Amino acid sequence: MQRSAKVAYIWLVMIATIINAQSNDYKWIPVNTAPLDIEMNVVQVLSSDFIVAGGKNRTFTKTTDGGDSWTLVEQPGGILYDIGSIYFVSELVGWIADEHSRDIVKTTDGGITWSKQQVFSTGIGNIVSLKFFDENNGLVLKDLGDIAKTIDGGDSWVETDVPGLTFNGMDTFSQNSIIVFGERGTYYHSKDFISTWEENKVIQDSIGSAELLDMKIVNENVFYASGEDGLIAKTSDGGETWLQISYTPGLDRAYSNLTIFDEMNGKVQINESSIRSSSDGFSNLILDDTQELLNRTINDFDFLDSQTGWAVIEPYALLGNSTFAKYVEAEPTSVENDAISPAKYSLSQNYPNPFNPSTTISYSIPKQSNVQLKVHDLLGNEVATLVDEYKNGGNYSVSFDAGELSSGLYFYTLKTNDFNETKKMLIVK
Repeated sequence: MQRSAKVAYIWLVMIATIINAQSNDYKWIPVNTAPLDIEMNVVQVLSSDFIVAGGKNRTFTKTTDGGDSWTLVEQPGGILYDIGSIYFVSELVGWIADEHSRDIVKTTDGGITWSKQQVFSTGIGNIVSLKFFDENNGLVLKDLGDIAKTIDGGDSWVETDVPGLTFNGMDTFSQNSIIVFGERGTYYHSKDFISTWEENKVIQDSIGSAELLDMKIVNENVFYASGEDGLIAKTSDGGETWLQISYTPGLDRAYSNLTIFDEMNGKVQINESSIRSSSDGFSNLILDDTQELLNRTINDFDFLDSQTGWAVIEPYALLGNSTFAKYVEAEPTSVENDAISPAKYSLSQNYPNPFNPSTTISYSIPKQSNVQLKVHDLLGNEVATLVDEYKNGGNYSVSFDAGELSSGLYFYTLKTNDFNETKKMLIVK
């Protein structure tokens, strides 16, 4: 078996084992009460009722009743391009930035009216992040390293440069703990409200060129980082040393949009349409139930707490052109064994199919048996073992993540002591 196939096999077996062992009590569903057809880039959840978002066609929207109704504002404050960043500190006060301007716009009445604020002296580079500590103190970062701060709500700004890199974003714990991150596994840490910067690396080896796609500060000592090459890393000493929880140079797997609830619990996005949860500091990742989103691209998601989250997704006709999804409690079901055993063996067609990157395979066995569920490619090579154990009679489901496999036709086979059946499934990327 070639090295790339071995890597894919290892990842698939690990993921299948984890998902088989646990089931999520929550799932993602499309929300058709939100504005349709208009694709959103960013979302922020301030409370279970108050959610704001911005996106294509220079559009801002908000809800104050948990998504039952929405207010839509086109081109707020005369903004010229698609909205790429958003940050509200209350239901009244917030800022948004378009993707290509030196300016941002501010509201103090919940988005009814907006005023423009010039942050940077030049228009070179794109604004990639807004962060505010309160109504007066805040930061704006450009991808080329320009960063500005305000202490008066944006009436005036002080610019400075972060040396060296192209940046993807920033995170803050306080005015005395600010990080900006980007290419070559490198980030910069300021402990004096961006007056000075310390250069640090998450990846220390000579191969390490993984781009950092997100970082989060949990407290003064604990940071998490995620990025390309399947990178998730953690420091417990303020960045002096880093533990690489996962990292494979050359692996086509991007971890982004880190969401941290506490030091052990959080979520991360993998590539475009997969969200994973962890309860052990990202050592193991459990696939969120996103089946109802039909593998659409997830542009952004945000959580108030571990049970209250919203995502903005790529519009799709089969979802009624929904552009929002909500994290909701699933109706009680048993992923493992139904109370009444089925009358016969069966292997269901995977759903969704075609799929990218994940799908669910369901099967039934009427009595106790050794069970194997395996996936093979067109040449008959085994690429994943999803189940290989003794099970009681019942109905079962297993999630299969094919993120490391190429597009094409694959076969999955259920084999027991008395039953053997194979079905086809199609990966489309």
